[in-house]
Amino acid sequence: MAIELTDDLLTGIEEIDEQHRQIFEKANTLLAAANQERGEELVAQIVNFLEAYVISHFHTEETAMLANKFPGYEGHVAQHNELMRGVRKLRRKLEMEGSVKAVVVATSRLIVEFLVNHIRKTDRELVTFFRSMT
Repeated sequence: MAIELTDDLLTGIEEIDEQHRQIFEKANTLLAAANQERGEELVAQIVNFLEAYVISHFHTEETAMLANKFPGYEGHVAQHNELMRGVRKLRRKLEMEGSVKAVVVATSRLIVEFLVNHIRKTDRELVTFFRSMT
């Protein structure tokens, strides 16, 4: 089952919205591959993407929050830091165990939880804030 980036999740900041599109695409690619039992072929690529993504995307989001004096900045950044720890843990797991099914499952879980818990909930507060400024 694909995960969809719906209009209500768009921030109106094209760079952030494009980055969200990319994470949804990667999540759907990994989920589809895992359903076809090919997830192990992609997991290293997805972990590499996640490492670069969290650095770039979180910097973009945090810069926008600071520039616009977003009141929930500290809590939002704490969630970003939690995801970064999760990605580093995945990297270690991948290096120790290789691209095994457990790593595919852990990677899928991390991405889906991030999409559901962070983008669909926490980022929604950010979207509401940004939209209230226009």
